[in-house]
Amino acid sequence: MVKQDAHHWVRHTGNVVDVVEHYRQLHEDKLPSHLRGFCAHSRWKQWRLPYMYINIKSKCFESSIGRVCLKPSHACCRRIVSWATHPCKWLYKFNARALEGAVRLWGKGFETHDLFSAVRDLRVAVGKLNHSHDFVHSCYKCKSSKQPLCVWVGDAAQLFEEVCRDEVLTRLKAILAELREASNGSYGIVTKKSRRLHYWLARNNFRPSAGARLHRWDEMIAIAEVALAQTCVRVGPVLFQQCRGVPIGGFLSKQCASVYLGFSEAQWVQNAKEEHTLWFPPQLTFCEAVAATRYVDDLVLVSSVLCGACLNTLPGSIYQQPVSFDAAKPAQLGVPWLDVWLRCDGLNLDVLAHGVEGPWRAAAAAGDVGPPAKFRLMPFQGVAMLDEQMLLALLNGKLNRWCSLDLSHVNLLRAVECELQIWALHGYPLGVMLKIWRRGRHCPAAVRHARIILQKAVAKHGEQACVPLSLSK
Repeated sequence: MVKQDAHHWVRHTGNVVDVVEHYRQLHEDKLPSHLRGFCAHSRWKQWRLPYMYINIKSKCFESSIGRVCLKPSHACCRRIVSWATHPCKWLYKFNARALEGAVRLWGKGFETHDLFSAVRDLRVAVGKLNHSHDFVHSCYKCKSSKQPLCVWVGDAAQLFEEVCRDEVLTRLKAILAELREASNGSYGIVTKKSRRLHYWLARNNFRPSAGARLHRWDEMIAIAEVALAQTCVRVGPVLFQQCRGVPIGGFLSKQCASVYLGFSEAQWVQNAKEEHTLWFPPQLTFCEAVAATRYVDDLVLVSSVLCGACLNTLPGSIYQQPVSFDAAKPAQLGVPWLDVWLRCDGLNLDVLAHGVEGPWRAAAAAGDVGPPAKFRLMPFQGVAMLDEQMLLALLNGKLNRWCSLDLSHVNLLRAVECELQIWALHGYPLGVMLKIWRRGRHCPAAVRHARIILQKAVAKHGEQACVPLSLSK
């Protein structure tokens, strides 16, 4: 599978010991003096390079058919690099948190912080749209008729395989230099050890506190440079070298996407201010014409000025080659984005969350039960193998996500019923489901509705029964 992707991976003829020593020496040359402890021979002598494993993209394959992806040169397998045993993994992790904080402080791209803030940020962006124009029913660019509000979703095809490491570093240096200048020559970024990311600019009066760490500007760039310079991986006893792209699975993968795509977004918006474009009326700003929100490489665009076809061509103007976006296919509920579905109703944007594994659940209702597209939940393997804490953590994560979506009451209840279906199709007895769901800590309305459904099902079928639960009309 690695040999099939000769555009990105080539066989390396060196030996592991020499490559590891080269990387150690690179750290010793590039890192500042107070980080030289990470360059000690004793730290590196047991390491044998990161290993790589293959993850098949399910959208490129179908059961009993074989390969169905017909896109030329498409990477139907993710080649994921594991850095779990790297001698400097903690240094890279700390630096990744600092870069994440720097990108957020810079704040000029379309990126949202995480899944829990994605829909909230999208709603804020949609709220800034200006509908006081003559293009609500006809597209400004192509003049064709359209719905009042149009939505488009796409993901950057093969982003990590195609972006240039040197260009990532160049854009990172430009962002940090701009942030440093805007903050009147601050020392760098301070991050504090916590469950969620806490960060701030380091001023002259910075005083170290428990769990706080100062990341200087030049130090952040040096660590990113040595991390991206390590291109060799181990596949069993064989060495391969990545000649194009950045590693998927590295500690800086998300930050590379944030820097590379965010820089293009900031440049395009700035140019749109300075030069009139053909994308929106001159009396509107970009934020008033298009609501754009991106999570890593998943982008959503909403506009009352442009039609869906023109929104589909807009990313080609914002992002330079080789970055290109593939449009998501609309489903029955709407356009899928980050496990929610977006649907336009007049000038309003509805967010739905009860379409997860829709085809699988529909097939199960018809009596054809097969494996789901993605295993988001461990199938039930008996009470002896039941991990209640893991299930409760998954449930609370789902409840917390629903809280962040600000769903209508009806859509929230249907999302609960959808999730209960998924649990039942994974083989969980009604009694086990009721025991876990009644302990949910977030979204009381969702927990209450699940408890009512499960209590009625237990009274009818018994605690040990495993029956499919249907959605209400």
